[in-house]
Amino acid sequence: MLKKPGVLTNEEFELMKRHTVMGYEIVRQVKQLAEMLPGIRWHHEALNGKGYPDGISGDEIPLMTRIIAVADTFDAVTTDRPYQAGSDFPKALEILRKHAGSRYDPVVVDAMHASHSKGAFHKFETRRTPLVPVPQAKS
Repeated sequence: MLKKPGVLTNEEFELMKRHTVMGYEIVRQVKQLAEMLPGIRWHHEALNGKGYPDGISGDEIPLMTRIIAVADTFDAVTTDRPYQAGSDFPKALEILRKHAGSRYDPVVVDAMHASHSKGAFHKFETRRTPLVPVPQAKS
């Protein structure tokens, strides 16, 4: 499904949404990563409670998780995917700003904007594409 060029069906999207809980279940077995569990499980939750998997909202979502949600979306929007070309950084920041207060924490989005304005992302502002394996020569 990750490489599907078109829009996911409702069934496929419901299956995709399970990645947060599946990742949580895998990582919770690793004691050294316990503090990351909320970010793994809830990085698709929304401030307005319309996210998944648990529909938590507002201050129920830990700050670390709100930061991961913004970073994850920024990465998803700026990276080429089979179903869409990656957007430039200003467009990605515009998308985050549009959803600040409903989906994303506006303080986190503002911090992302401020970092970009100060040039913190300048060296990364080239069009990013996923790594493609290079075929190895046969010996």
